[in-house]
Amino acid sequence: MIAFSTAAGCNPDFTRATVLVTKQAVALMDVDIDLGMHYGAARVRPAAMAPHQCEQKVIVVQAVDLARFYTAFVHAAQNVLPAVTH
Repeated sequence: MIAFSTAAGCNPDFTRATVLVTKQAVALMDVDIDLGMHYGAARVRPAAMAPHQCEQKVIVVQAVDLARFYTAFVHAAQNVLPAVTH
């Protein structure tokens, strides 16, 4: 599962932005910041099941087009990036 925040005006629509994402869902996410054994744990829930206490809306990528991903990955791995000059 990959979650992307939609907070602060960022509203990614991955089905339009890239052809790799074929299925996505909107959910609410919260991170546990109480000291203890669950500190830092991310909790992602559907809106219907969330307690609605300051959670952030996120887009969860559920499926990608593997053939296009592999093609893009192989292309990127086989090409040399230009040197960065400062």
